[in-house]
Amino acid sequence: MSILHQHFDFLKTKSAIILMTFLSIIALARISVYFVENKFATFIFKYNIVEFVHIHHFVYGIFFLALSGFLSTIFPHRINKNFIAILYGIGLGLVVDEFGVWLKLDPTYHQEASLSAIFIVTIALFLSSFFEFRNTREKKVKS
Repeated sequence: MSILHQHFDFLKTKSAIILMTFLSIIALARISVYFVENKFATFIFKYNIVEFVHIHHFVYGIFFLALSGFLSTIFPHRINKNFIAILYGIGLGLVVDEFGVWLKLDPTYHQEASLSAIFIVTIALFLSSFFEFRNTREKKVKS
């Protein structure tokens, strides 16, 4: 098996799909907040305010996490596991990006706690991806 083939097999693991989605959502959230704070493209990027209350994006992340858990519990064999992994990665990214906001109940977006949480979750997902890949590869070798 070639190195390139193994690389693509690694990217097919559920943990790697969660990791890639998680990092993509973190990047999109950070870019969006940068645009909002610097008043770029205000017709697209603006704070979501409902009746004078700013709805932070971690709230949407909680809905994505709940949806992925609900779908995987209610329809365990009828829904594509990659789809569930993507939903989970989106929710995890939105929630962890504002970790400092909900941990400290401080609406300041740029906090060290959020960056630390992003780093820790990224390392955990990478390790999970590695072990998942290694286990699936060992199963293929044995069979």
